[in-house]
Amino acid sequence: MSQFGQMESLDGVARLPEFVAAYHRLLDQFAARTRRLVLLSPMPFERPLAPDAPDLTRRNADVAAYAVAVRGVAERRGAAYVDLFGPLSARAPGSPRLTDDGIHLVPSGLREVAGIVGRQLGTTARAGVAMGALREAIVEKNRLWYDCWRPANWSFAYGDRVSQPFGKGTGKDPSLKEALERHRPLIEAVETRIQALARGESAPAAAPVAPSPAAPVEAPAMTPEEELATFAPAEGYAVNLFASEREGVVKPTQIAWDERGRLYVACSPTYPQTRASAPPADYILRLEDTDGDGKADRVVRFAEGLTMVQGVEPGDGGVYVCDFDQIVHLRDTDGDGKADERRVVFGGFGVGDTHQLVNSIAHGPDGSLWFSQGLHAFSRVETPWGISRLDRAGVWRMRPRTLRLDGFFGGGMAGANCWGVAFDDHGQVFHKSGDRPHGYWTVPGMVRAASPLGAGSAISADASYANTPEQYHSVGALFDSPVKTTSLEIIGTRALPDDVQGCALIGGYFGAVLELHRFEDAGSGFRTTQLPKLLKSSTPSFRPVDVSVGPDGAIYAADWFNPVIGHYQASYADPRRDRTHGRIWRVTAKGRAPVRAPDLASMDPDRLLEQLRSPERWVRQQAKRLLCDGRRADVLAAADRWLGGMGTATPEAERLLVEVAGVYEAHETARPALLETLLVAKDPRVRAYGARVVGAWAEKIPNAMALLERAVRDAHPRVRLEAVVAATYVPDERAVAVTTQALEAGRDPFLDYAIRQSARAMQSRWAAAFEAGRLRLGGSGVQAEYLRKLVGTPRAPVHPGQTVYEMACLPCHQPEGKGLPGVYPPLAGSEWVQGDPERLVKIVLHGLAGPVRVAGRDFGGGDAVPMPAMEGLEDAQIADVLSYVRDTFGGKAGAVPAGVVGRVRAETAVRTTAWTADELGMRLPSRP
Repeated sequence: MSQFGQMESLDGVARLPEFVAAYHRLLDQFAARTRRLVLLSPMPFERPLAPDAPDLTRRNADVAAYAVAVRGVAERRGAAYVDLFGPLSARAPGSPRLTDDGIHLVPSGLREVAGIVGRQLGTTARAGVAMGALREAIVEKNRLWYDCWRPANWSFAYGDRVSQPFGKGTGKDPSLKEALERHRPLIEAVETRIQALARGESAPAAAPVAPSPAAPVEAPAMTPEEELATFAPAEGYAVNLFASEREGVVKPTQIAWDERGRLYVACSPTYPQTRASAPPADYILRLEDTDGDGKADRVVRFAEGLTMVQGVEPGDGGVYVCDFDQIVHLRDTDGDGKADERRVVFGGFGVGDTHQLVNSIAHGPDGSLWFSQGLHAFSRVETPWGISRLDRAGVWRMRPRTLRLDGFFGGGMAGANCWGVAFDDHGQVFHKSGDRPHGYWTVPGMVRAASPLGAGSAISADASYANTPEQYHSVGALFDSPVKTTSLEIIGTRALPDDVQGCALIGGYFGAVLELHRFEDAGSGFRTTQLPKLLKSSTPSFRPVDVSVGPDGAIYAADWFNPVIGHYQASYADPRRDRTHGRIWRVTAKGRAPVRAPDLASMDPDRLLEQLRSPERWVRQQAKRLLCDGRRADVLAAADRWLGGMGTATPEAERLLVEVAGVYEAHETARPALLETLLVAKDPRVRAYGARVVGAWAEKIPNAMALLERAVRDAHPRVRLEAVVAATYVPDERAVAVTTQALEAGRDPFLDYAIRQSARAMQSRWAAAFEAGRLRLGGSGVQAEYLRKLVGTPRAPVHPGQTVYEMACLPCHQPEGKGLPGVYPPLAGSEWVQGDPERLVKIVLHGLAGPVRVAGRDFGGGDAVPMPAMEGLEDAQIADVLSYVRDTFGGKAGAVPAGVVGRVRAETAVRTTAWTADELGMRLPSRP
């Protein structure tokens, strides 16, 4: 069965011929694998339940045209045709809803549609058929088929990472590809069972495939008490255990608080790969400290049956969860502490690598939900606004009341494994990337309608991006550190010392540390300075993957606790991978009393608004979230009263304007007077946020263009930058004039980046008017010249080795080839890179182990992981990447021909172990 045409109808009837041609090409591929095709017509849209989502029913005339086209395709191919559009359009007013979002069927909708399909295909129920058992078998077949058709970690089994150790077996465990192939006989067995049950015959359930036994772990894991003894907190701080595997905390991936001070913990014991036939087994815990002693004493398993869960965030009366390829909302409707209602908010996110799934969901200051994804996530998400696409690493923003989904920095423009988003007190957005020490100020790339592919290619996201103008890393990388880090939080609590207020708190999962970084203004953007380590551990199994400030003002760290974390150097089935432990640690400041959080859950909107004055960021964030989720009429009435009685003469009052503006944004309601006040505030941070709000309200206010024209001339560069980005939210060809107006004033790299991204994003709106001379641009002619060059400059050719470098080398050797001190050797300035190319070929083919000295520094001692072999790369790929590395990082050293790679491969074909420095003629100097 095949069904297309509904989402495609949002392109309009003008693209019907293109749709029909593409459908025929797809069905040609189907016909080669199946004897019969059944084409389902598209269904009519329903109006989404989200109050501010577009009314999709206005597009049903287009859907009808696509349904007629699908009928024509079926007739031409001799395929069966099922008309869903007609019967569903004729449903009586008041009939039960088919969907929540106007597009995707809920269970009752599926049942109704299934009945229509069955009747039109002439099927009838047979006597003696056990419908419950039959349905169970079909559901199981669908689950197994989906796991086989769109498997987790497909890049290591079928894609560009098949040569990595992660995809290889260990002991008696098969390779990942072989493990995934075990689904096929399971599917065949359940298909046989389905056929028998449909005929009314008895059929035993298929026996599951038992997982291969794993080799025993060599040493038992540390107890929490033993791990605690390895910690060295900074002077003036103390650490205690909040919860561990004893409370059910296993492999925590994210932690998040609700307004009652309860901690939700996303636990993923199945990571990094489930076994064939194994049902989903991840879960959400809810932990509570009822007696205030800093330790969890009440535990509820809030939700179960999740898959590779990597994000959790309370909201809208339940929790939002990053569940494999979906964002779901779970709710407890009967008060027993366990979720009994599941709603899929969005689905279709990429699954190519399970440490790059959608992750780290969190609320923003305007009620939006933010989350991120990594390098092998190729996401295609159906929304009421059309298909949202984000290829490779990037950052997502979702508006709950409009169901609008925006992706930023597609193509790995600001981190290859993005993980974690945070916001300061004036609404500035920051995100981290786990593949490197760095994170980024997100705002310059928050343009609407930017290419999901970044800059590399309009066709393939496998193109390389390192040296394109859209690459953001060199513009403003923050949080520099010697180790890879992930997740971040902004500190703001009386329970911690004054000198860390406003600092970024970061989890150093790769170096067993917790870090602090202080922000400083840098023109239109920021720079950061690292402070002394907050916490260090002597065991590499300490893996803080998420950090949070709790309701008591203490710092909480989710400890993944695992000696093996890589998706490169160790097999997916490596027996050292811990799947049974996890800890939540609590860090407090000595001599400072814990904060007592107010009873937010009992407060009405008027009292919640007063909590926005709290000195505690935790209180303000929870109060804001409750206001954003609250009943619109009640919240807006209270906000109007509160705003009317608030002065604007002090810095604190101006900050409160930012807070309350976020409440109005969350309820998709414009207040022009408030906007004007923001834009004339004394604090440039408040004016900058005001410029962003102009973009958010652009279609709700009549003078958005005029306000942005004023903001882009502001004396402060950050206000100008926000105006440049906000212009992309105005559906008007003249908006590019606002963006290019920023060229006329002082600029810096952040502004230059934002101007280019914004002009590129809007090019489809202004290009025709510009070419025809209709576009009115002010200034000295600089704007017109800029756009002329932007349109006329061809993309620079990409070195073929860049793609291989980003796929296989960047996570260790880093974007600029600098490596990580004491962990991964640098390529830049390396005598190894500049020297004998055949030596490099040997290393790529077979790996490198043991101590080495590179650029005067020692690497590879102790428990260091050796460089893995990459013999699965083709000769041309190895030649390309080594030529790129030698040209880019090796002082223009010569290229490496593919013939040399082939010869070295043949000469060393019998080798099965990694090389050492001595074997390669790079001996370490003797020590005195």
